[in-house]
Amino acid sequence: MFNQGEFDKEIKKYIIYLQIERGLSENTLTSYTQELQKLRIFLSTKNLNHKKIDKEVILNFFRDKLNSENKVQSRTHLHSVIKGFYNFLIFEDLMDYNPLSGISTPKKWNLLPKYLTMNEVSELLELPDLSKPTGVRNKSILEMMYATGLRISELIGLKTNNVYLEENFIRVIGKGNKERIIPFGSKAGQYLQKYYENARPLLLKDKKSNIVYLTSRGKGMTRQSAWKIIKKYGESLRLSFELSPHVLRHSFATHLVENGADLRSVQMLLGHSSISTTEIYTHLAKNRLQESYNKHHPRGT
Repeated sequence: MFNQGEFDKEIKKYIIYLQIERGLSENTLTSYTQELQKLRIFLSTKNLNHKKIDKEVILNFFRDKLNSENKVQSRTHLHSVIKGFYNFLIFEDLMDYNPLSGISTPKKWNLLPKYLTMNEVSELLELPDLSKPTGVRNKSILEMMYATGLRISELIGLKTNNVYLEENFIRVIGKGNKERIIPFGSKAGQYLQKYYENARPLLLKDKKSNIVYLTSRGKGMTRQSAWKIIKKYGESLRLSFELSPHVLRHSFATHLVENGADLRSVQMLLGHSSISTTEIYTHLAKNRLQESYNKHHPRGT
């Protein structure tokens, strides 16, 4: 029989263990909790005790999630979190087996990441209404994200003292508290200057802030608010997929590789700890080359 109090208590113990023993960030701990809550909801509807389930129950759980967790990376993360939770219960002598044993992990990157074509990027960058302060801000955000490949957390955390407008580069503190220097082009610099001069003072009003990109109330933006801005412009483009900050990051890297940038440089710009993570963009470039060949060569197809 399902025991919610017991399950919630053990989830809490697992999260505390991850925080203290593995030093995971608050965002990661929140993500782990959300994944485990999916299992809790599933088991509660079936009235099953989480410590008395078998492999077949877990397989049914994953089948149930196939429709909602349609990204291979999402299913892989879900699998990893739940397997780790049960390993923790074994470590705590609360169980003597892991119901996920023998269930293979979904392969990562079966699907290549989505990205915009250069024409789509051009269309996107023309969408903000420059007659409004928020439009000037949004224009600068889009230009900066495409020019630098920033993560959304890095963009909203960008501070004025880390922007070197005359030299056209920014200093960013990325994952693992690692600092990197990222240059940006004249267009991104041009619209950042316009934002600084014509829009930011109007958003800031009589407040003080060292955050670069502000809301209409003069406060720093949240991940959700920045995400919504980008998503809204993506809807105007009528793409076959949802535009997200990560799509802009993928577009930045893909276009660099397509135009001859070496992987080591792209790795440094993106802040990847391993070159193997960056190698995905060579696959994207090869796919584009194959498509171009098939389309334009007389015997391509």
